[in-house]
Amino acid sequence: MMETARIRKIGLSAVACLAAGCASTGAMIERPGVSLRNVEVADIGLDGQTFVLGFDVVNPNPFPLPIRSVSYGVELEGLRLASGETQTPFTVPAGGDSHFAF
Repeated sequence: MMETARIRKIGLSAVACLAAGCASTGAMIERPGVSLRNVEVADIGLDGQTFVLGFDVVNPNPFPLPIRSVSYGVELEGLRLASGETQTPFTVPAGGDSHFAF
């Protein structure tokens, strides 16, 4: 009887430790940061302008962040000026940063 109670306590302790470990994993994942790095005029004409937008991405997590594509939209006072999507995938290294432009 004492041995069964002891095994039950050890089992409950193990389950509690595993549950605490799983619960804390969600708190360790941080949201990547994205910021506008620069805006360059690529082409200007009577019918419009073409800009190249450069962005920095920071990955604070201990694992790489594979990016298949990034979609964007640029608005000024509620008027959509531009939209697009990256054409090639890239990876932001663990604890590192990367740059992309479109």
